[in-house]
Amino acid sequence: MIDKDVERTYQDMDYFKKKSTIKILSRILLVWAKTCGALGYRQGMNELLAVCLIVTRDDAKQQQQHENKKNQQDSGFSSGGGGGDHGSKCCVSIPRGLIHDVSNKEHLEADTFALFRLLMQKMSPLYH
Repeated sequence: MIDKDVERTYQDMDYFKKKSTIKILSRILLVWAKTCGALGYRQGMNELLAVCLIVTRDDAKQQQQHENKKNQQDSGFSSGGGGGDHGSKCCVSIPRGLIHDVSNKEHLEADTFALFRLLMQKMSPLYH
């Protein structure tokens, strides 16, 4: 059932016709079905997962664009000390690579699964 539903997911969008995208959706739904207990997989979960995948994919793209822009701005510039944006009003210091790790296309599948899991915590009562 998972494979049939995944193949039907948002067929009007080219992204969901790609074999790599179909594999991601199928793997996540299979893991979900095997690890979520009695609920298992239900029809329609593929649609929710697809939205999660779009969000994480777009977030990773946006993060990559931001990093590329920052690298272009930083090229040729060397900071004498400390680094960081001293004009920022943020009081929390975020380690340099953390945002890159969270919004990285290399972690797309894991990030999508994590987001889907959080979504399903709220949505699962609708499937009982």
